[in-house]
Amino acid sequence: MNNTLEHEKIGPCEILMEVEVKGKYLLLVRSLQHRRHSKTGEVWYQCKSYSSKNRLIPLYYVLWGNEIGNKMGITPLYTPTGKPKTRSSSTKAFLEMVNVSTDLTFKY
Repeated sequence: MNNTLEHEKIGPCEILMEVEVKGKYLLLVRSLQHRRHSKTGEVWYQCKSYSSKNRLIPLYYVLWGNEIGNKMGITPLYTPTGKPKTRSSSTKAFLEMVNVSTDLTFKY
């Protein structure tokens, strides 16, 4: 599959999984762009995060909406301690979201 999507807020990302449930779309994507708050807490900006061995750390997001596009809602996947989730734990969280999404409606 490995399609790419250019999201207006997180930039280029790779689509790992795509699911449609009753007309709602959920996408699991991987991006190297991390989102952070500015010091005022109002503005978001994009940056890249590196590990101690100077490797880029990918961040996994769940994109959701009534149609696939660059304006879908964003849910970043982090552990309870604030670190980015791994691919396997992101996949588990994504599948849990898919099971719960049958009762949700997306409005924007």
